[in-house]
Formats: sequence, structure tokens, C-alpha cells
Amino acid sequence: MKEYEKCVSRYGEEKTGRIFKIMLEHYKLEHYKRLVLIDTGAYPLNDCVERSSFLAVQLGLEHQIVPGSLELLKKLLTGPWDDDFIVLPPGKKLSLDNFRVDITSSLSNFALFGFGMGGIE
Repeated sequence: MKEYEKCVSRYGEEKTGRIFKIMLEHYKLEHYKRLVLIDTGAYPLNDCVERSSFLAVQLGLEHQIVPGSLELLKKLLTGPWDDDFIVLPPGKKLSLDNFRVDITSSLSNFALFGFGMGGIE
């Protein structure tokens, strides 16, 4: 958000809009449909809603607020590293086999990521 505001002060609203659209296309973000603000309770939500809504409009994205939690971040920093994490011994390479997701299942992908429901398998 701060980068957008800096750009507006330097180039103006219209040119900034064009610059950000080009950046979205260049960084392969043109397929993004929404800007999501995660309400973790760790910050005053109202302070962020106006700015994130404005940015979503400028980028042509749907704005959503979804409930969230800091629990995973807390566990990452303090433990325990349970089944929510993949812990590998030093030198072992990460592979898809380390994940508990069946990437061939459209139903599984839909539940986790919101895509892949061409037909229920």
C-alpha cells in the first residue's frame, strides 16, 4: 500500500493505475481476482479496510475480509512442529511425497485451494 501511495504522489492517480496494471501483468499476477485482508485480531481492522479496499479498486480486484489466526505463525516460532509442518532432516530434499495432499484429486484441490472441480472424481 505504501508503494502505491508513493507512486501516486510522484506520478498521479491515473499513471499509477497504469503502472500497477503493468506490474500485475509482468509478474504474472493478472490471474488474481481478489485482494484478501486477513482479520487475525492482531491489528485494528478498521484502520486497514479503507486502504485495502481502495487498493483493490485501483487494481480491479474484488476486496474480501476473511477471518484468520496467528496460531500457525506462533507454532512456527515456538513449536510444537506437529502435523501442520513438514520437518526434514538436514540435507533431505523436499518433494511432493512429503505433503499430505493428493494433487491428482480435483475434490481435494477444490477443498484446499478452490480450484479443480472440472468433475468430481
